[in-house]
Amino acid sequence: MPQLGFAKQSFLENHQRTPWVMTQEPQPAWPLFDRLFAQGRFTDLDYALTARLLRDIPSVNQEVAIFMCHLTLAAKEGHLCVRIHSDELNPSVSQLWQNEEDFLSLEEEQLLKELVIKGSQQIPSHLLTACSLKTETPYTPLCQEGQNFYLQRH
Repeated sequence: MPQLGFAKQSFLENHQRTPWVMTQEPQPAWPLFDRLFAQGRFTDLDYALTARLLRDIPSVNQEVAIFMCHLTLAAKEGHLCVRIHSDELNPSVSQLWQNEEDFLSLEEEQLLKELVIKGSQQIPSHLLTACSLKTETPYTPLCQEGQNFYLQRH
């Protein structure tokens, strides 16, 4: 039998199932999220990762999905984290969600900014670890240190 990687072994121990078993639960309706995907604002990988992490949480809303895509877009652009301070978002929506063919209107930018900030406040607890310099490597996909949100690998 092949040896399991650390992450897969940890998941098996914590959830008593493989992380790749598909559930029969329908995906929540996220109309804006789906529209942004159709517009090419984020990639198939961003969509799949977000859907995968949120698939077992039927009550999750699209704000959380949009926040998670903002975080993955930031990582792909070389940002280690997303910082949310008051109503400020860094990196901004305009830095990450624009594409060469289709620019966001000011209204769309503002709406996405509000949704990203709101989504950051609604992350399910089993996906987020509050970290500090003394925290060991977290077992959740997302980490928060103060006003900074990270993908666990960062």
